Amino acid sequence: MTQLILKQVRIIDPQSPHHLQTLDMLISDGNIQEIASSIEKKGVESIQGNDLAVSVGWLDMRANFRDPGFEYKEDLMSGARAAVAGGFTAVALLPDTLPILQSKSEIEYIRNASRNLPIDALPMGAISRNLDGDEITEMFDMHQSGAVAFSNANQPVKAGVMQRALMYVMGFDGLLCVHADMPSISNGGQMHEGYHSTVLGLKGIPDHSESIAINRELEILRYTGGKIHFSHISTLAGIQSIKAAKKEGLAVSCDVAVHQLSGVYVRVPTLWQQGGAS
Repeated sequence: MTQLILKQVRIIDPQSPHHLQTLDMLISDGNIQEIASSIEKKGVESIQGNDLAVSVGWLDMRANFRDPGFEYKEDLMSGARAAVAGGFTAVALLPDTLPILQSKSEIEYIRNASRNLPIDALPMGAISRNLDGDEITEMFDMHQSGAVAFSNANQPVKAGVMQRALMYVMGFDGLLCVHADMPSISNGGQMHEGYHSTVLGLKGIPDHSESIAINRELEILRYTGGKIHFSHISTLAGIQSIKAAKKEGLAVSCDVAVHQLSGVYVRVPTLWQQGGAS
């Protein structure tokens, strides 16, 4: 039996009675055997450090495992190993592969090919055919085959198509994951528009490229009902709109990429400059 003691780790699990407590944890053969204020066992390796934390496994809601079609970049197994190394036990896979995940056959391929992976690989089906934003896919068929949600990756969806998609997925309580952006505004943008983009001479992406897109989808959601999740929100205005919509009672949620929460570094040929991200 292989055992390990984690010393004075902060437990982060809202479902646990130990949530936010700092305790010792005994792991036996990969399973939690004991949690207590202090655990001492002779001959058992222990790990102790400053500000250690233990949480339930993480879910990446926008993973690109490039399989099928781009396995020379990454396949399901190499992507799964990277996820495990980062503490993720499940990933939602974007549909922009080759072929695109837009029918039950592609969804079933991902489900079958990922059965022996060390994580849960959860395919998302495309919202629109060929990701062109013009016509909705057979989302019910994909849902029946195991699609956990629907996304158009980073491609825009026409307003009428988004409306039809929301109404369609309500029949089976489906979720649309939306990349909020107006390409006609952001096209060619390299970073957040502001002081640093001006200093570096890089084309900036203004905040309203995101906020206009968010507010458009929220207006459609008010009309149709259903559920929308906004992916990698990067502006304060966007967060405020989503927060207000939640208070209003709309079924809306969002996530923020970690690099949007701090300064990032934009590389230029001879210099590193700190700037904001968009």
